Amino acid sequence: MGRLSLGLSHRAAVPHEVWDRRQRRLRAIVWAHALALAFFTSVVWSHPFLVLALLMLGILGGRLNAGLRYEAREATQRFRSSFDSAPIGMAIVSSNGRFIDVNGALCEIVGHRRETVLGLTLKDLTFEEDRDVDARLVREVVQGDRRTLQRQKRFLHPEGHLVWVNVSLSFVRGTAGLQDYFIAQIEDVTERKRTLDQLQHLADHDALTGLLNRRRLESELAHQVALSERYDQRGCLIMLDLDDFKSTNDSLGHAVGDELLKNIADILRSRVRRSDLVARLGGDEFAVLLPQATREQGRRVAEGITKAIRERSDITDGHEVRTSASAGVATIEPGDVPGGVLLRADQALYQVKEHGRDGVAVAPPPLPPARGVRSG
Repeated sequence: MGRLSLGLSHRAAVPHEVWDRRQRRLRAIVWAHALALAFFTSVVWSHPFLVLALLMLGILGGRLNAGLRYEAREATQRFRSSFDSAPIGMAIVSSNGRFIDVNGALCEIVGHRRETVLGLTLKDLTFEEDRDVDARLVREVVQGDRRTLQRQKRFLHPEGHLVWVNVSLSFVRGTAGLQDYFIAQIEDVTERKRTLDQLQHLADHDALTGLLNRRRLESELAHQVALSERYDQRGCLIMLDLDDFKSTNDSLGHAVGDELLKNIADILRSRVRRSDLVARLGGDEFAVLLPQATREQGRRVAEGITKAIRERSDITDGHEVRTSASAGVATIEPGDVPGGVLLRADQALYQVKEHGRDGVAVAPPPLPPARGVRSG
């Protein structure tokens, strides 16, 4: 294994210009031997000039060979030093995924000693849920469908936690009797990903309730509308507004009002499926997106939510807080647009407000576009 890794490392590290110089020197040696052979066949052995020429050619060939050996050792040492001291994980991996050579940085990332890693494969270190994608991408590289593999994935650390890494694999076809292999660069991005995830969460969520915010809801609604158009997948949007929330804030204070909003968020979470999305649009306005739901299912969910809000009573700062809510439901139909869905749900909501509050209204489906006019 040591000889194999050394050979692969050496060949990978030598620049093209070094190989060019070696090829020129090898050609010089070949020409020198050819000249010698010509002398043998055309000149008498005892000729003193011939002896001198052969001696000079021998000295020249020896020096050229020594120079090649020196450059090979120097290139190998440069690669070994760069490989071992690289600040990111470096590895040479066989075509079947087994580690041939690794550096210290990689061992720190995966949490194993070098001797242990050399007995493992990339699959052994990879978190189970990421293995299938890995295998598919590696096959594409080996088959020539792509030149390199670059992806973010997870390693399972021996202490039980996940390590997020950026992996770059380059495939090298073996030559001169060497096997095919990969050169791998592996960078630990766990902390960077955690920070980005936190920033993304702040950008997508309401700070008070932890629900999705309006921006994220509108993005998810656009996605659901696209699915409806392409795959005829229906869905529903529920818009919900608390009744007379302003008087609660004015009479009991904003702290009590904020606590009430948090309690409403808890009710919404408890009344939907895991695949549904709940958002706070601002103030006392909320929304629930129900993928693959019918008009009747949307109505039942909305009625269950308003009933749970009506029946809930909370004691906050010594005050008993009760409230009710009005809800409007709009279906998502093929040919719809996000703005149209929001508008229909909002109009249904205010029908409830105008007829005494604390109820549910379902908006009629959108009118089909006029003939020859595409929906926008």
